[in-house]
Amino acid sequence: MDGMTRERLVALLDRYLLRHFVWSKGQTVPGFDHSSWRKDVCGALMRWDNYGDRNSPYGWEIDHINPHGGDSPGNLQPLQWQNNIAKSDGVIRREVTAIGWVNVRCSSTYPPNPFSSR
Repeated sequence: MDGMTRERLVALLDRYLLRHFVWSKGQTVPGFDHSSWRKDVCGALMRWDNYGDRNSPYGWEIDHINPHGGDSPGNLQPLQWQNNIAKSDGVIRREVTAIGWVNVRCSSTYPPNPFSSR
């Protein structure tokens, strides 16, 4: 396997499949290719190829819905990176949302997460 162990290959495949699963939880956007573009719960556009890219306005990350709920797939969601950074104590602070094809900065609190301690 050219220096790649079976365990490493399985771990890479698991991460790739998890990323696809979480991506599928994003909202599809009419007029956009659903395999490349989705929206997060704040309405921000995310681009598949920009996973983990904090230099892109369309970068996204895997977020824990309930910060204390573990890593089960049901507790994960895709979130535009600025919205993920702004999240604290399970409360999403809407930093970015989309207007048409463009993500714009805003600042309103998304309805609180029921798992929040507040």
